[in-house]
Amino acid sequence: MRPILFLDFDDVICLNKTYGGYDALEALGKVQKGEVIVSDFQHIWDVLFDKEAVANLRLINDEFKPIYVISSSWARFMNVHAVKAVLFHGGLPFVCANMR
Repeated sequence: MRPILFLDFDDVICLNKTYGGYDALEALGKVQKGEVIVSDFQHIWDVLFDKEAVANLRLINDEFKPIYVISSSWARFMNVHAVKAVLFHGGLPFVCANMR
């Protein structure tokens, strides 16, 4: 049986120092409209999630292989596809692959 990890974003992996959830959502909206491509927002994806928090989460992932449940307020204003896109582009593809 795999452990379940409830993952919040704000003040956990996203410290909102430069960019936050609304910035990521706005970027994805522009991509969806065909105005730009995802890589045009690399400056957001590179700093959206705190590097140390991501490294710690990766260690937990590698050791315990958890199933992730998103318990973030971001899930209220993003659908599951948007959440997965933000996680993937923000450097957390292992969370996307194990979300339920």
